[in-house]
Amino acid sequence: MEMDDESCGEALNFFDSLNMLFYFPDILPQLVFMEPQMLLDKVSELVEETYHMRQGRRASRAGGEAEIP
Repeated sequence: MEMDDESCGEALNFFDSLNMLFYFPDILPQLVFMEPQMLLDKVSELVEETYHMRQGRRASRAGGEAEIP
């Protein structure tokens, strides 16, 4: 079964609307995230790590030691 580009884009947008995959055609048109939860987990890890790094920097500027959870 063949699909033209327009039909393929419509299908990807449909599955994206159901949260079955992530598709960002305006930003990453050639990339489809098939496991949304894995992507969300990685973004959460990145945000958490950034938060802890910033907290550590604030503690070191204040003369204290940064806590490592």
